[in-house]
Amino acid sequence: MINNEKIMVCLKNGPTGDILIQRGSKLAKLLHCPLFILTVLPQDLNELDAKQNQYLKQWKEKCDELGATFIVKAKERRRPSEVIKEVASNYDITQLMIGQSGQTRWQEIIHGCFFNDLLNGLGEIDLHVVSFERYNEERQASSV
Repeated sequence: MINNEKIMVCLKNGPTGDILIQRGSKLAKLLHCPLFILTVLPQDLNELDAKQNQYLKQWKEKCDELGATFIVKAKERRRPSEVIKEVASNYDITQLMIGQSGQTRWQEIIHGCFFNDLLNGLGEIDLHVVSFERYNEERQASSV
């Protein structure tokens, strides 16, 4: 049975992407709904370094395994939150999953708060914030 839910996981180029894909996949399976994976690049695709390209390749392969839709967008002089909201609107996303922000309070003051930017104008989309500290604690406990 498929419902009206659609989950989109937002990835930032780095090692936490696998954790977010895993969590989003579990939620999509529980809800029997489609999964979309979005990464917003800080620059054009042809300007990425080898490590960034490796992450994209791994995430694409994981999406293929899970049957998820993989979306790559360049931010093009926009805030990442604006790109996320645009893609969420275009795909009629009902639930959005992101990782906890690594912003310090000082960065929030200077550049603005990513969460506030995202929430402003997000509409009727549920927002899930994944705690990486919790995930790391669970992994350590299970390996003992």
